[in-house]
Amino acid sequence: MKNKNRIFRVSALLLVLCFISTVMISGTFAKYTSTYAGQDTALVARWSLTSTSFTGETVAGIYDLPIWDHDYTTNIYEKDGDNYLIAPGIKGSFGVQFSYDADVDADLTFKFTKSGDASDTVPIQYSIDNFTTIYYDLDELADAIIGKAESDSTSTITGSDGTYVVTNTATAKGENPAGPILVDETVSWKWPYNVSEHDTAKLASADFVGSGYGGAWTDANDTAIGNASQPAGLTRDSYVLKLEIAATQKTPGPEN
Repeated sequence: MKNKNRIFRVSALLLVLCFISTVMISGTFAKYTSTYAGQDTALVARWSLTSTSFTGETVAGIYDLPIWDHDYTTNIYEKDGDNYLIAPGIKGSFGVQFSYDADVDADLTFKFTKSGDASDTVPIQYSIDNFTTIYYDLDELADAIIGKAESDSTSTITGSDGTYVVTNTATAKGENPAGPILVDETVSWKWPYNVSEHDTAKLASADFVGSGYGGAWTDANDTAIGNASQPAGLTRDSYVLKLEIAATQKTPGPEN
């Protein structure tokens, strides 16, 4: 009987020791368990090219830019719903609005192109100050608008002839990017009625480059254009003006 009690006590003591050892070991493991965590945050580059110049999509990828909208109804006939008619003495204006606001540099296309039977003969003049100081041919118009946009912003635009490079990023690490490129211009246009309005005093350059007309314009030239635009079957001479605005991010490169 004594042996049984002794065995029971030894067993109980061993059980207690085992329990204590387990607690001590588990405590030791807990003290030497380490956890490491790391985190980093990156901001996605901002990219925004928007334009309010264009309205509804007329065909795939082509939007309406109401250029030839005018209120000339006296001494000129324009049937409701037909294309606008332009003739010597007609003038008007249209708006060009867009903004490029991004954290990366870009190749910018801002280009006017013309087409139609009369595109190289009708002497349309363009201005961005309502013909107060200077007027342009179409080849010079985009450069004039972009040049003014650069002077009004803190970003840099280089290039010409409708293709440009926009440097819109910070000049040093930690600096904020330069402000957005904003274009909000009213472009005035006119087909001069009097020969005196064709003088070159306010021309941006010595001639209307590549347009087939210049300071030697005469009333007979206007008449010749009108004669050429008389109906021949169902065709009429036309003057189509298109504006393209696009920005493409430049490939990033390592710091010099």
